[in-house]
Amino acid sequence: MEILTTGKYLRTSPTKVNRVIKEIVGMKVDRALIVLKFMPTKPARILYNIVKSAKANAVHNYQMDESKLVISEGFTGQALIMKRFRAASRGKAARIQKKYAHVSIRVKEGN
Repeated sequence: MEILTTGKYLRTSPTKVNRVIKEIVGMKVDRALIVLKFMPTKPARILYNIVKSAKANAVHNYQMDESKLVISEGFTGQALIMKRFRAASRGKAARIQKKYAHVSIRVKEGN
């Protein structure tokens, strides 16, 4: 059985989150939490909370064994983009895109 946990409208770029997700997919949940705890990036702090929530959901709602949990899949998607403008040279305006992400982590009971 696989448990899906999502985080929506996270204030970080989906490409940055995807780089961190690639590092933790296939790891045991306890090991992934340690790795995320000591990664110096903002997406790692966000993913730490999502993985921790996935672990809690699996243990408390589905009575899975905590030591056997493995991150089987992780993916991210584009959420909304806030568009802002910044003053540029010669009286022009430069566009700033503030991207948001949706993140999903799938946890299953491995060996």
